[in-house]
Amino acid sequence: LAQYLALSRIEVETIQISALLHDLGKIGINESIFFRNGLLSNEERDILKRQSIIGYNILNGMKLFKDEAIIIRHCHEHFDGGGYPDNLKSSEIPFGSRIITICEVFDIITSGRLYRPALDYSQAFRELQVHSGSQFDPELIDPFVDMVKKNF
Repeated sequence: LAQYLALSRIEVETIQISALLHDLGKIGINESIFFRNGLLSNEERDILKRQSIIGYNILNGMKLFKDEAIIIRHCHEHFDGGGYPDNLKSSEIPFGSRIITICEVFDIITSGRLYRPALDYSQAFRELQVHSGSQFDPELIDPFVDMVKKNF
């Protein structure tokens, strides 16, 4: 999506590296949370929410990954301010984080999980539209859908 939006080479590379490393913080979470059947308890959800801070803390200590650390910290923020860890909203959320959020959710809902079957692309596009402006940056949904339709 970063390439499709014609961002600079540096911005694209930073977002690509961030996307590859955005789940790094999961190494600090007990793996049983990731592989259990059924819904998570409130306590388990709170534990899982720590992953973005853990990933941020790991990378922020390395000068080479400072920009990526910030993007990773905010990959679970929601456009309306309802996300975590810092309840950022709208343009407060790094642009790269907003891109990764859409791409990750699309991947999750089209590949399925233990607790829900995969959706086809048309259903997934509708799901993104439903949450446009709340979870997702509304300015990025149409370009994302266009990109996917042209490339897949």
